Amino acid sequence: MRASAAIDATLDSDFFRSKLSSYPWHIIEHDDGHLEDTISGGPANRKTVSKIEHTASCISTHQGEHFMSFCEATQRGQGVDLVITGGMPAYASILTLKIDALKQITCAFEASYPMTIPGEMLQWSITKKAFRMKNEGFKPEARLLGWLSVEFEEITSLHGKETRRSHRIEGYVKPVIQHAATQR
Repeated sequence: MRASAAIDATLDSDFFRSKLSSYPWHIIEHDDGHLEDTISGGPANRKTVSKIEHTASCISTHQGEHFMSFCEATQRGQGVDLVITGGMPAYASILTLKIDALKQITCAFEASYPMTIPGEMLQWSITKKAFRMKNEGFKPEARLLGWLSVEFEEITSLHGKETRRSHRIEGYVKPVIQHAATQR
């Protein structure tokens, strides 16, 4: 299935002007103000733990409706790769969109499950995709303002029986485009 990104100079959202950020998923801020690192099980230091800007405002229906709040963008030649995540630790999934110099879109979805049944096969098939962006071009250090809608099927195969479930990820993104060599 072919799809192209569209330029929409009128694209706008309050999200583009918002300044929301949060600690990484494994850092909890308690009511009394102290931070806890749930991975190490100990306290976290405010001086060494930074909040992360929310660069996506997307809703995923995969594994129950939840927000995906982070988007990283990396320049790739004349195109850009977008990686949308969020919802950890409960929702360990990633949506990747690649937009080439001709604005052709390819995308993929993947998820991690804590347990699978032996012999169970999981795959995801993109059934619909759309991306609109406010401006032309993918320049490093520039903010990419866009809107995406991706529909996909999760296909589970076990003992020759196939089950399909439809899902959607849709919303706005505003990452700062990183040059491939400077991506974290």
